[in-house]
Formats: sequence, C-alpha cells, structure tokens
Amino acid sequence: MTNPWREHATVLTLFATFIVAFGVFFALQSNPIFADPDSFYHARLGVLTAEQGAVREFPWLPYTTLGQHYIDQHWLYHALLVPFVTLMDPLVGIKLATVFFAALLITTAVWFLIRYGVKHAWAWGLVLLAATPFTFRMSLAKAPSLSLATLILGIFLIFNGKRIASFFLAWFFVLLYGGFFVLVAAAGIYLAVSMAFDLIQHWWNWRTRMTDALHAPWWKWRGLKKYRPLQMFLCVLAGVGVGTVANPFFPNTFNFLWEQAIQIGVVNYRNVIGVGGEWYPYKVAEFIGNNVVVIVPFVIAFVLALVRVRRTTSRSWTMVVLAAFFTAFTLKSRRYVEYAVPFIALAAATLLADVLDRHDWQTIKSFLREAWQRRRSVTVLVALYVIVSVPYIIARDQRTNYRNLTSGVNATHFQASATWLAEHSQKGDVVFHSDWDDFPVLFYYDTTNAYIAGLDPTFLYRQDQERYWAWAKTTLGERRENLAEAFDLFKTKWILVEKDHTAMNVNVRTVPGVMLAYEDTEVWIYSWHNPAAQ
Repeated sequence: MTNPWREHATVLTLFATFIVAFGVFFALQSNPIFADPDSFYHARLGVLTAEQGAVREFPWLPYTTLGQHYIDQHWLYHALLVPFVTLMDPLVGIKLATVFFAALLITTAVWFLIRYGVKHAWAWGLVLLAATPFTFRMSLAKAPSLSLATLILGIFLIFNGKRIASFFLAWFFVLLYGGFFVLVAAAGIYLAVSMAFDLIQHWWNWRTRMTDALHAPWWKWRGLKKYRPLQMFLCVLAGVGVGTVANPFFPNTFNFLWEQAIQIGVVNYRNVIGVGGEWYPYKVAEFIGNNVVVIVPFVIAFVLALVRVRRTTSRSWTMVVLAAFFTAFTLKSRRYVEYAVPFIALAAATLLADVLDRHDWQTIKSFLREAWQRRRSVTVLVALYVIVSVPYIIARDQRTNYRNLTSGVNATHFQASATWLAEHSQKGDVVFHSDWDDFPVLFYYDTTNAYIAGLDPTFLYRQDQERYWAWAKTTLGERRENLAEAFDLFKTKWILVEKDHTAMNVNVRTVPGVMLAYEDTEVWIYSWHNPAAQ
C-alpha cells in the first residue's frame, strides 16, 4: 500500500512552508505602521494602475528627472497589487500583499532546493525566516520579495536549460522590477563558472579548442553554438533587451534606467547629498553578527566543499559566486542584504547537497546514536541547550525586528494636512515640503498638488543642482536670506513644514508674503504669494 504522505510530500511541504511563512510575516505586519514611507507611493501607484492602466507620466515631481522621463519601474508589481488595493483599503491591501508575496518567496526558495535534491529543504525555509535583516526587508511593502522569487525561478530555468522560458521570464522581470539586471548577472556568472569547470575538467580538450580558436573568428569556434550555458546567457540577455524595448514606457526606459540603475544603484551620491539610509555601507562585523544564522552553515558547507571539491558542481559554485557578489554589494549599500542573505543560505544548501551523500548522513546518524548511548547526560544537556537557546534567540531577534518595523510612519500620518491641501489648492500647485521622504505620504493622500523631491533626492539633484541646493539648504535651516528666491525657483504656492524642522519654520515665517494657513500636531502649512510679483 502506498504512503499518501510520500506521494504528495513535495506539495504538502510547500503548502506547510507557505502557511508558516505567511503566519510569520502576518505577525510582523499586524500594525498600522510602515517602516518605509515608499510603501505609500506603491499603494497609490497600485490604485492609479487600477484606474488608468500604466502610469506613463509623473507630474507630481516636475523638477526631478522623474518629471522629465518617468517610467514605472515596478509596473507589473503595481499591477499585481490591483486586487489587494481595490478590494479593501489600499494601505491594508498593500500590507496583505506584502505578507502574501513574502510567503511566496520563502516557498519558492524551498521549492528550488527540493528540485535541486536538497534533503529537508523545509529547514532552509526556517533558516531564512530566522534571519531578521532579511525578514525585515521582506516586510517592507515594496517589490523585492517578488523580485527575489523571480530571480530564483530564473536561476532554476537557467540551470535546467529552459531557453524559451528563460527568455520570457527575463522579459517579465524587466516589467516587474527595475533591478532585473541581477538575472543577467546570474546567467553571466553561471556561464563563467561553467567555463571554468569545463576548463579544469577537460584541460587537454580545451588546449586543442583554444589552438583552433586562434585561427578562426569567435562565431566559428567549434561547439560554441551548442554550449548550453552560453545559450542560456544569450536567451536571458535577449529577453531583457526585448523587455526594455517592448515596454509601455519605451523610449523613456533607457534614460530612467541610467538614472536608477547606474547613477543611484551603482554610482550613488551619498557622499555629496543626503540619501536614504539603505544606501550606506554595512560594516563587516555587523553583517556577520546580524546574519550568523546563515553564515555559520555556509562556512561549514564551504569548508566541506573544499575538502570534497570533486563532488561539487558548477551549479552550486554559481550559487557561491552569487552569494559573494551580493555580499560585496551589501557591504557597499546595506539594502542589498535582501539578496545576500537568501543566496548565502541557498549556496550553503546546494553545497551540502553536493558533498554529503547517503553514506555521510548515515555516518552522522550513527555518531549521534553512539553519543546518546555512551554519553547520554552530556547529549541531553547539549540537546536541551539547543532546544532552549535557539528558539529564544530567534524569538528575541524577531521581537527586535517587530519593534523596528513599528518605528516607522503611521498610516494616518499627514492624512489630515494632505487632505486639507487637496481641498484648498488648485491642480498642479507646487508644495515646498520640508523633507524628501515626506513625498510618498503626501502623494498617497493628495494627488492634486505637485512636490519638490521624492523617492530619492538624487532625482532632483541630477535634474537641477541649483534647485536641489536651494531646497536642501532651506529645509535644513541653513539658508536664512533670499528665501523668496528659493520659493520662486519652484513656483511655490504652499510651504509644508514638519514640526521637527524648527529652524526652517523660524526662517520661513518671516518671509514677506508667507501666511500661516493650516496647523496641526504634525505640520505647519503656509500659503505664499511673492509681493514683488504683484
């Protein structure tokens, strides 16, 4: 008689993984706080996408590069948000979507490991849930969980030589998330690692091929067209190319991706202007301490892989190189921890699957059985220590995680003031606001007005440095004179000052033509008409 558990083990494991992950992320989201104000922007874009389809213009930030050549780099993410933000309150909906997509990511990672042949793959799902920097990032109401799930699926297709599927997935990725370059990087790394493996394992063959190559152009090299890793790289590259052109935002895709992917993602202006905290470096000691739950098994797996290197494959070493690649980016900008942590875990799991066979697992079981029989008291103490300490540490870290997630922006922040602004202003009136991260919340509650800077101050700095410094020095309280000139630069109608910007408020209220129009516990709102222009 067949065992129904064994027949449906994979489905049941994935279902259980999804339920557990959903529960963990639901608990982390069970509050009215958003740790990242950008969540308000995504919620509003989801609503706008439901109402009008793709948002091709962005008049709400007219003085930034976004106002000149905007694309919705998260278009398919916002499309996927539509049922969540239309069937319920948009802010509740985006929280539920965040929980669903994060649980889907954990399930995708476990599915990948099952298909790779990793034993007890569900345990690695628990490891990821225990990595608090990772669960924190996945709990932000943004697109990275879907991006990671797509990347893992893409790597699976690349490993298994699914050319057409890889092409279409790369196309999908471009429309889903602006960080689609990671899939190209994964395909390129797989190609490089595969070539290195082939070079080492078939050295004499390669010598002959290289000799032939010196006497022929590269497109005539023997076996090149049939080399599967190269085919996969070209399919992914083609999918990305088509996705960039066959895109509702073409031709703005090139300008925007230059700004977002290169100028902000790689170059970054954190040493010139004040940018978001996620763009600053992650200290090595802090990174190791915060992610020990994945680093320890990776170190063990890596050492075993060096000892038994002949058992390893190009696929597991691809995961190792990807883990190193994302870790290097994380040490440059801490936001990339959302990629580094899962790939460190996946690299550890795939390496262990390569180097440990059934005999090794039997040896480990025999060792544990012998330890139980010979030193029962010591074994019990060690087991009790692990059983008690590990859950305690995980629970402690998750409590800290929850506190961090509840120290952000309340769902009702700016609701009263932004609603008042929308009711008392004309469409397109410019609001001179006191910080760039005010924009997403103001935009969520008030799409009538236009604003100065938002999502990243680099967009304003790259478009017009004079305007950027006029705005920045005014908001910091450093500019005390000629404020009317700064307001004129932006054709300002309203000035919104958060109550923690006291220096700015002192300077603003003395400017001729400025009148207090609204005040609550969060902000002052001034109307402004330049007397010199009358």
